[in-house]
Amino acid sequence: MEKIKNIKLTGSDLASRSVARTVRLDLTSSFNEDAKIVFDFAEVKSLSASYADELFGVLVKTIGYEQVLSSVRIRDAKRSILLTIADAIERRRSEMASVAA
Repeated sequence: MEKIKNIKLTGSDLASRSVARTVRLDLTSSFNEDAKIVFDFAEVKSLSASYADELFGVLVKTIGYEQVLSSVRIRDAKRSILLTIADAIERRRSEMASVAA
């Protein structure tokens, strides 16, 4: 049976890199267990680029782009938040591709 871990992000404005790091580190074992991670952004109005990079970008760097795409789901996020997350993921993916080349 597939494991699903739901993460409800709280606070209307998520901007702290250190808070994002804590969330990411708390999830490490979930990726080792091949769980699906569902991030719920229902209460979030804005997300800083640094928060998105620390949470999603660093995940790309540590577990890989494909693993992030297959494991992470985003729920109830505003379009601006989705774009910020996508930008962080793409920046890290491009960075890793250029290092590998």
